[in-house]
Amino acid sequence: IQVEDAPFVITQWQTHNTEEGPAIEVISNLGHAAVLSESHPLEVDHSNPDQPRPYVTLHRGLKALVHRNVFYQWVDIARQVNKNGEEHLVINSGTSEFSLGKL
Repeated sequence: IQVEDAPFVITQWQTHNTEEGPAIEVISNLGHAAVLSESHPLEVDHSNPDQPRPYVTLHRGLKALVHRNVFYQWVDIARQVNKNGEEHLVINSGTSEFSLGKL
């Protein structure tokens, strides 16, 4: 099976309170759920700076493209952090921190 970009799309998300703090759960178009973490990381492809392509790794290493609406909702809740002299927008899930991109 050949897939043009990613086999799944993250269409929903919600937060859960955990012992490690608020955690972000993502849900794909097929109902697969995962909590953003080191096991299920968020990675943003910035090869085209005008159109970032965010992905979450789901079960068995399969990638899910994050829907634009979800990504913009994360931008709304993100905080600005200085990393190595550069300003980034980041979100946290449990003890993990994920960069949405540089400012």
